Amino acid sequence: ELLVLTLYQLYREGYPRFEELYLSLLKEGGSRPPQLQFESFGLNLENPNFWERGIKFLREMVEEFRELVRKEKGK
Repeated sequence: ELLVLTLYQLYREGYPRFEELYLSLLKEGGSRPPQLQFESFGLNLENPNFWERGIKFLREMVEEFRELVRKEKGK
């Protein structure tokens, strides 16, 4: 799931040629190891910075949830 969130964050950041690369990735299915599939993106799954994007998105979602709870309690 963190992989999907990281990809979504890349999309939100306007990663160059994201749609084209993502569709190509989907067409490949599981035909190659993930590390090789993501080379076409210019991404290294072993680089912690790659995963930090997804973690950042999770943090944003948690903070948004907390804010909604605070507002609901304040009613």
